[in-house]
Amino acid sequence: MNNSKEYYFLDTSTQINRHWADEEIKNKIRADLFKKILRCSIYVEREYRTKVLNTLINIYNILRKHEDIEAAKKRTEKLKQDGIFDTLTYNVIRRLFKRFNSIKPILRRLRSLIEGAWENLFYDGGIPSALADMTGCTRGAEAPQKLPQGYYLSISTHKCPDNCNISDFWKTKHSDLQNLAGINLGSFTQTNDPKATMEKIQQQAQAILDGKSPYNGSCRIMSDAVISIEARDSYPGIKIHTMDHDFELLKEILNTKVRFLRI
Repeated sequence: MNNSKEYYFLDTSTQINRHWADEEIKNKIRADLFKKILRCSIYVEREYRTKVLNTLINIYNILRKHEDIEAAKKRTEKLKQDGIFDTLTYNVIRRLFKRFNSIKPILRRLRSLIEGAWENLFYDGGIPSALADMTGCTRGAEAPQKLPQGYYLSISTHKCPDNCNISDFWKTKHSDLQNLAGINLGSFTQTNDPKATMEKIQQQAQAILDGKSPYNGSCRIMSDAVISIEARDSYPGIKIHTMDHDFELLKEILNTKVRFLRI
């Protein structure tokens, strides 16, 4: 690997936030990535795709019910106050309302993103189209479906397709699986691991070693470990660029390098 420039492997949190976070956060991420060589993987792309596309689809299906933008703003603000919207959904809506002053161009932009323009954002910064792919992940890879009534169907995120390679991935990474199953949980506390992520990963790793299927919910629990291993082995020496503290917790266990951008 060329050492004249720093290499970053972008995890899902960085990929989403570098375009969809508040302006201050976006600018901080972009400054941090400026003139860096960027890499990513199919596995991250699948996580990004299902999260972002389903957010865009949800927004589209809500806004198409409104012809008046002021009514739409009141409706979405009420949904935010009621806790219906997560941060990503609210950030996307605010960005659209700031850019456009009527509903029709907002819906056109959303349709464009849903039907393919999202890829321009994912690959922005010179990420090569030939992504690393050690898992053969195909979850959520289907094209968005638009119903005759004008609504889009959400992309399924609950079940892994049969042609996924995650089982073979863990067979080839058996030593990593053992390291994860052997995590010393006593070194993690409510302060440094408030979501008890390491306990969940440790339990799932042991369950896979004991013969449990690594698909579906198990894979989602192990996703940060999968991304860590994939980055490490696809691009030796690369730093995982993330806004997710879990990668910091995993780096000693999996011998990875991490650039954790704290916001």
